[in-house]
Formats: sequence, structure tokens, C-alpha cells
Amino acid sequence: MTDDCKISVLMTVCNGERYLRQAVDSILSQTFGEFEFVIINDGSIDATGEILDGYTDNRIRRVDNDGNRKLIYSLNRGLSLCRGKYVARMDADDIALPERLDEQFRFMESHPDTGICGSYVNSFYEETGKTKRLVFPVDDRGIRAFAFFQSPFIHPSVILRREVITGHNLSYPNCYRAEDYAFWTNMLRYTKGANIPRVLLNYRKHSASESTLGETQEAEMNGTIGKIEADYLAFYGFTLSDDEVPVYARFVNRSISYSPSVDNQRSVTLILQRLLEYFTKQDKLLGKRVEHYLSEICFYRFFISQKFPVTLFLLRLYLQGGLIYSGKVLQNKI
Repeated sequence: MTDDCKISVLMTVCNGERYLRQAVDSILSQTFGEFEFVIINDGSIDATGEILDGYTDNRIRRVDNDGNRKLIYSLNRGLSLCRGKYVARMDADDIALPERLDEQFRFMESHPDTGICGSYVNSFYEETGKTKRLVFPVDDRGIRAFAFFQSPFIHPSVILRREVITGHNLSYPNCYRAEDYAFWTNMLRYTKGANIPRVLLNYRKHSASESTLGETQEAEMNGTIGKIEADYLAFYGFTLSDDEVPVYARFVNRSISYSPSVDNQRSVTLILQRLLEYFTKQDKLLGKRVEHYLSEICFYRFFISQKFPVTLFLLRLYLQGGLIYSGKVLQNKI
């Protein structure tokens, strides 16, 4: 494989023997063949090494860490080794659809101002067989608005323009369980984002991938997400105080637990009113996207908690969100 290869597929694996063959085979059987496959074996002590030994495809570049160095180290080591014009992420328990790399390569070639491209994914639960299509904003403005509240990409679905990463000396930051979210918000300062509105990845969910967090771990993750969101908002000129950051993060990010009370609803209202006014003034179309996602978030929060908003501002968002969800249900029935 020459240094001018088109795509580097980057996968890290630690004790992934159960699903590794499916993941690797799904990449090796892609309709697009001009890639290198960088696999970082992060100190596995199960049969991962033996499984990888069984592959003779010369597109595979296997690297073994000296012990278990964890995900962020492995991702950054992999990035430093990638030689492709683009870097496509892949996880060791997911399945790429055969045309994934071909579609993403063609998209990136025809959109030179885009540095991150993900896709819709089909989430499936190993234990129950339940499936769900996960969709995300497809255009750059929608992605930027969505990123104010949560990650706008599924990590193993993305392909990245490597010159953006190397040109701005970017790497995965040491953020507990949110390194991808932080990486996207850093990249979006320098490039555009997109999601292809088609399922290109089967995204496996299982008990090992959804481990329960302890109280300390949850607090650490919440703090990390709040900082990512506050830093990204600050890049656009909107500032949250230290006291406002956890209030904002607990409400807008669905990965963080939230229990509505009269006091925190009033606090959230003041922050979100200011947020919406600011972005509407800066860019009316961006403000519309911000309002749309806030409506969805508000409806979700109060529907899950089976409570009703106590402020008129949140009530309006809640009702808008209900209409949005009703429309989605109707569209799915047509």
C-alpha cells in the first residue's frame, strides 16, 4: 500500500473475539477496494490476536500495543499511522454495509469543503434482536445546531478528511466517554460536516457496550459533556457561566439524566431563551434549527418524566416538539 492510498480504515480492538470476524469481513468485502485497514490491537488477552493472525489480506496493517493502553491512546496512535486521503472509522463489533466506503468516498470527493461525513445507521440489539434506524442532520447548518446539544455523528460511521486533522494538529482529546463528541466539535471549527441520509452501518448494541456507570463515573461524564458544549458554544460567541454549564448540559444532552423541578425549569428557561435569541440574531436559519432541536429535546425530557412544563417558554417548546414527533410518526406510516 503506497503513501497516497485513498482511504485508511481505522479500527481499535480490545478483547473483541466475539464479533471481530464480522466487523473485519464487512470491511474486506467492500465494493470499494483501494484502502488500507489499520487495526490497533490494544493488549487483548482473548483470541483477538489469533483471529487477526488468520487474515492474509495485504491491505491489513496490524499494530499491537505494548499492553492495554485504552481507547484514546489507540485511536490517536492509529491516526498517526494512517496514510490515506481519508480516514474511515470502524468499531470491532459493528458491520459496515458493502457500499459504505464507496458512497462516502464519492461524497467526499464531490464535496471538498466537507471534512466529516457520517451516515444513518441501523442500531440493533444483540440480546433482543430489536432494531432501530438512527438518523441525524444531513447538512452542515443542521449538524452545527445539533452539536450544541449532543454529538451529531455515530462514531464508527464517519469518514474524515485527513488533511484537516493533520493541518490543524487535531487528535482525540482525553474526554471520558465523549472523546468523539469533543473531536467533532474541534473539527467543525475548521471544516464542514455532513451525514449521508442512508443506512451504511449496522451499529451493534449489547450489554458490554452499555455498561452501567457508577455515581462518580456519571458525574465525570456529565462534567466532560458540559465542558465540551460550553467550549463549542463559546467558539460561536455564546458564553455560559460556570453555574449555567451543568444546568444546560443536564437538560439538552440525552445521555445525561435529568429530573424536572420548578427551580431547574426556571433556570433552564432563562438559559435557553438567551441561547435562542442569540443564534436567531446571528443567523436566522441557524436559529430555526436551534429552535427545532430544542423543541425535540423539551418534548423528550417531559414525555419521559411524565411531567408538564411549568414555564410558558418550555411549554411552547414542548408543544412544538410534540407536533414534530407526531409528524415523524405520520411519515413513518405513509
